[in-house]
Amino acid sequence: MPENGGLDVAAVRKRFLESAETLDQVRNHLIEIARIEEESSASADAMKQNAAALKFAAEQLSSLTEQMADSAKAMAATMATAQQFLERVDLTTVIASIEELKVSISGSIVSLEASFAEKVESEIENIRTALPSRWTKKST
Repeated sequence: MPENGGLDVAAVRKRFLESAETLDQVRNHLIEIARIEEESSASADAMKQNAAALKFAAEQLSSLTEQMADSAKAMAATMATAQQFLERVDLTTVIASIEELKVSISGSIVSLEASFAEKVESEIENIRTALPSRWTKKST
């Protein structure tokens, strides 16, 4: 206290400076809280967007998985049918029949080639006969 019983200006000034410093600290803390809240809000928005994208991807994958499961079931049914077919059919008989058919076709092709060659020779001879002798070259 001042000796004159009046106001201690230095103490009051010191208190105002301390109050100003405390208010600056509070203001800085509030600014930091506002920044963190803004980042938190942006993060929450990003998380919502990511959650929506994840939900969409999960729905798409669910649909794809369902289709794949249906395809797998259809493939299993096809394989079961093929197995039943193979159990009923003697493939050695089928292979033998194919070999016989191959031999038969080969023989037919040879026969057709020979017949075709004969017809070509015959037609060539007919053309030679029909042409005047001056157009044909005689072999000696």
